[in-house]
Amino acid sequence: MNRHTKTAIMVAPFLAIGGYIATDYYDQYKTDQKRYHNITVQGECDIVRGPCLLEGAGLILEYTLKGQMTNIEANYPLTTAAIGMKGAGGDKPFNLKPSSNQKNWLINTSTYTDSNLSSNSTIRLIVTAKGHSFFSEFTSTP
Repeated sequence: MNRHTKTAIMVAPFLAIGGYIATDYYDQYKTDQKRYHNITVQGECDIVRGPCLLEGAGLILEYTLKGQMTNIEANYPLTTAAIGMKGAGGDKPFNLKPSSNQKNWLINTSTYTDSNLSSNSTIRLIVTAKGHSFFSEFTSTP
């Protein structure tokens, strides 16, 4: 066996381990890049008159007002959900309460707004599910 072959046999295990580690770091980097998604309003959205449909990255949310309660219904279980209004309450997000199946989330509307919601209200919504975060800022239009 010549010295080049011996060197290759000695270096190959280190290259294999180094490649495995580098691939793992690259895969984790790509996964982290895909964890933040924007969800947008589909069609017209007037929260006073009816539900708003938000969609993005496979998540579908239905935002409705039922009396004094704000309801968010998702197509699969959520980990957390928070809501706020632009300019109201210092832009602080307020956590919604989940139902038993984690698909329906509720909060009293007066909790996150100084008065009742109206047309042209700018609402900020943040939800997490399956390790991903979904963000939306939308305005209710009459």
